[in-house]
This record gives sequence, structure tokens and C-alpha cells, in this order.
Amino acid sequence: MLKFIFLILIAATLACNIAKTGRTPKAPRRDVPIAINISTENNATVSFINMDYYRLKVLDELEQFQSVNFVLVGRDENPEVILDLNIDNFTLWPRDERISRRRLSRSIVVGKDAAGKPLYQTISATVDLVQVQRRSNARFVTTLTAKGDPPLKFQRTFAPNY
Repeated sequence: MLKFIFLILIAATLACNIAKTGRTPKAPRRDVPIAINISTENNATVSFINMDYYRLKVLDELEQFQSVNFVLVGRDENPEVILDLNIDNFTLWPRDERISRRRLSRSIVVGKDAAGKPLYQTISATVDLVQVQRRSNARFVTTLTAKGDPPLKFQRTFAPNY
């Protein structure tokens, strides 16, 4: 009986090793240079926003569902893909602030009595929770251009409530 179990273990080990070595390694993701251009139409509300930060955020979102590795380059560095985002009709609404107050209590161990049992003390605190919300909406006019044979050009406008 012991020989039979030993034979099954050897067969299972060999099968696992064959399965591991039979796999083909994943091909590395191809680097694709992309230029992301974000512009506004002389909108004073958007002038204080750091567009480089949003370029990187758009790049992160694109890489989530693509099977290539996008490399951010400038428009003059011969990119394969150009994404133009024009922010039109940007509205930044007034700040909405809500404050709620809560009282929290916890029992904590502060020591031990003569018998070695823990001594508890109730600690209370009042906490102010501040929620700040600022609504905004904008219309995005996007143009995606990809070099290739034939070249691809796609344009779409996203409504302000999108």
C-alpha cells in the first residue's frame, strides 16, 4: 500500500513539473509613444488646474484596459497615438461643506489588578467629520489619432453631465 501511495506522489510531482515547463511565457507589452494634449478655450476657471497631473491620470486610465505600455511623449516627438482633449464649457460650482459631530467611546486596558485581571477604562472623544464637495461639469471634445495603415481618426464629444 505504501508503494502505491509513493507511486501516486511521484506521478503527481512529474505531472506538475511538466505542466509548469510547458507554459509559454507572456510576451512583454509593446511600448507605444502617446501624446496627450489637454487644452481649454480661454476658460478662466480652468487656468489654475495643473494639466500635467491630469495627463498622467488619463495615461493611467488608458493603461488599465490596453494590452500595450503607453509612453508619454510630446507632440513633436513623433508619437504613434495622439489624444487631444479640449475642455469646453467648464463650470465649477460653489463649495458645499457639511459638518457632522459624533461622540465615540472605547474601553481600553489600562493595567491589571492584584489578581492579574485586566482593568478597563472608557475613553470618550467628540469627532467632527467634515465633508467638502465641489461639483463641476464640462464638455469634453476628444480626438484620437493613431498612425498606421490606414491611419485612424476618431472624434467624440462628451456632454457636460457625463
